[in-house]
Amino acid sequence: MCNPQSISFVKPVSTSPRVIRLTAALFFPIGLLTLISFLAGCFVRLAHLPLMHETLANSDKCLVDGMFEGDPSSSDAAIVARDKNSTMASGQHLTIDVETHHKLNEAALKDTVQKLEQVVQYQSDQLLNFSNICNDNSCLSISLDGHIAIYSMHNFVTIDIHIRDYNYTSQYQQQWIQSILTASSNILNGAIRQWSHKLRGFRNSLKYVRNANPLDHELGLDVLRRLDDKRLLVSAKTKFQHVDIYELPRRRFNGDAALAQTFGDELHHPGGLLGKDRALYLDGVLQSSFYGDSAYHEALVHPGMISHGNPRRVAVIGGGEGATLREVLKHKTVEKVVMLEIDEELTELSRLHLTEWSDCSDLCGSRVNLTQNSASCFDDERVDLQFVDAFQWFVDNYSEASASSNNAKTSSEHGLFDVIIMDALDPDDFVEFAEKLYNNTAFIESLYNGLSSEGVFVVQLGASPDVEDPADENGAFRNRANMIGKLQMLGFESIHIYEESHCDFYHPWSILVAFKDYGTRSNWYRNAAEIQLELHQRIHKTHLGTSTALLHVDAATMVSYQLPSKAFESIYCRQDDEPEECDEYYGFWPGIHNVPISEINVQKSGVSEHAGRGIFAINDIPQESMIDLEQSTKSFHMAPTTWDVFDTLYDWVEESDERAGIESEMSGLKYFIEGYGYACQLMGETHHTIDSGVMTFSNHGCNQSYNYGDEYSLLTEATADLDDGQNPDGYDCTAIPYSPLQERHLRQILSAGDVTLREIKAGEEILVNYVTFADPNEWTDEIRKLKDQCTGDAVGEVSEYELGP
Repeated sequence: MCNPQSISFVKPVSTSPRVIRLTAALFFPIGLLTLISFLAGCFVRLAHLPLMHETLANSDKCLVDGMFEGDPSSSDAAIVARDKNSTMASGQHLTIDVETHHKLNEAALKDTVQKLEQVVQYQSDQLLNFSNICNDNSCLSISLDGHIAIYSMHNFVTIDIHIRDYNYTSQYQQQWIQSILTASSNILNGAIRQWSHKLRGFRNSLKYVRNANPLDHELGLDVLRRLDDKRLLVSAKTKFQHVDIYELPRRRFNGDAALAQTFGDELHHPGGLLGKDRALYLDGVLQSSFYGDSAYHEALVHPGMISHGNPRRVAVIGGGEGATLREVLKHKTVEKVVMLEIDEELTELSRLHLTEWSDCSDLCGSRVNLTQNSASCFDDERVDLQFVDAFQWFVDNYSEASASSNNAKTSSEHGLFDVIIMDALDPDDFVEFAEKLYNNTAFIESLYNGLSSEGVFVVQLGASPDVEDPADENGAFRNRANMIGKLQMLGFESIHIYEESHCDFYHPWSILVAFKDYGTRSNWYRNAAEIQLELHQRIHKTHLGTSTALLHVDAATMVSYQLPSKAFESIYCRQDDEPEECDEYYGFWPGIHNVPISEINVQKSGVSEHAGRGIFAINDIPQESMIDLEQSTKSFHMAPTTWDVFDTLYDWVEESDERAGIESEMSGLKYFIEGYGYACQLMGETHHTIDSGVMTFSNHGCNQSYNYGDEYSLLTEATADLDDGQNPDGYDCTAIPYSPLQERHLRQILSAGDVTLREIKAGEEILVNYVTFADPNEWTDEIRKLKDQCTGDAVGEVSEYELGP
């Protein structure tokens, strides 16, 4: 038991007045806010519950009317109109930092908040009854519909405004933000240092259509809500859309001051600094930015332009900021550009605030009128800028209906285009015009008709998919799937999709290029050296002396565009009607048996006396086995352009007896390539693949006696119809017009993939079907030679060369 006498009493320590004042300064505002919140809650629940319900219902009605843009026929709008009792708690939250000359006292804080109350009330078009409580550091103005809070410390004032949504947010209201910012600066006689704006609350019911509120797109998420030093250059409503242009810290670096200090202010970009970016938003959706400009527009324009041999006439659909036009004019071959932009006001705003996008001043070969002191690409004498609906313009001038109409202009009056570039709305935009651009058969047909015989069509196709995404036809990008399908249906013979990940968008961006003529594929698949030479010869230099006017795209970049991403292959094979090649070209499955080279023997062929060498099985080989994958995947390939050079050189040495020695050497190589290799046109023009392993000695199995090869090839030399004069469908060795899977596996298709068609016994010769190797350009002659070899009336090309004259 504790002894009472042992308990000592400690004298209380007195608290200094300074500590008491500090404690009160810290806890008084918190306690005061808690009390006010409690009293306001009681006030709402007990005294004004009916009034609040009426206010919320009215605000919902205003919000819904704005989101549906006054369309009472909308089924969703009708549902909302019937739902009188539902509410939507949502609001706007604006935070502002203002630099002032000194810390504000209580009177100045109260005067400031009262003036802001008037501005907010005017902008909200509602009667807001505020109650103010202030001390020497802060001032709080609170009402049923929101609050205004001001805090002053040293020479900075922070303003926090939170107001419920009314009709001013249901429509696009940059004016509300800007008016509050202007008022805050004027009232405080200070400079706005940074600010952020957020949409708060719940906007996920049937009443709310996110796509109808630009503040809920990239503009709100990427710019307004950031507490950074940003500047609104323009916010304007044109006839067709709302245009916003902001100057802000570079989004990619998130305005990181440390990075800006590390790199300094000399990052290479015309007229730009590392720390500053500029971004264009249309209806709240990011279109392009200062640092993503060159990457996006160069990727959009140059791969398609370089693939055409001589693009002289080009059409640009959209691209109102002028950057697509700028890139087109970099090509020396261009004589005429018809640019069709529906929004003239957008182009004028871009001229003023996005001058770099359409700046041709440094471009050698630019034909701007210097007497007018103009450096804008829009003023180049080769440019025909028309502010029209491109959709209707093409349909009127190039559709089948317009060609047959006596009253309409025909395509011959306008001339055909070598390249058409569509830089318009994204395919996932939920607007009626996007549906027209990507789904209307008459429009897409008019694009096809408007191209010359070797014409190229280019279109941006929005954000690239992820490997987990559904097929485009079943997701948000059904417009993309519809356009690709229509391009194939109308006759584009080669369609390629690629992506660029440096556009400063939220995802890598996808672009499609379609070739009207199949042979253009050979230009698409040129190697980096060939493309670099073409760029060197084609692209204008700059007045500053740089070797090329391109900042982002070069030959190596274009080579990377030749293969689509794995994601496009994945979603392609997720179509409801799965393409056949998805089961055929997926790779070398571990479950398929591979016979190593050690189980293969090379010896005299038993096909005929002059058949030469052949390959034989040492042991039994099961059906559906692959043979010597290790060496067959190392086959060497002669590309179309390489073969063209070799063939031309061979014809040259044949023309003169003085070159007989050279001809002899080249004949051996030619016979080897054509005899042991096989011709194909998967890459546009004729190219050859020659197996580098012993499988190249496989002989032809006459009369369907072959036991190794492509299990899908059934035609033989005996069943081929030579009277038709052309190779049958499926035996022309051409590519599917659009197949990301085939594009990604071209070399695999060319080098491997054959299997044993039945069990091959030990000692049996392995034979293949040479019909599948026939040159598509010489189909009839080669099949006739195979017939003669099988009857003993001729020998193969290699044997003919080895036997000599």
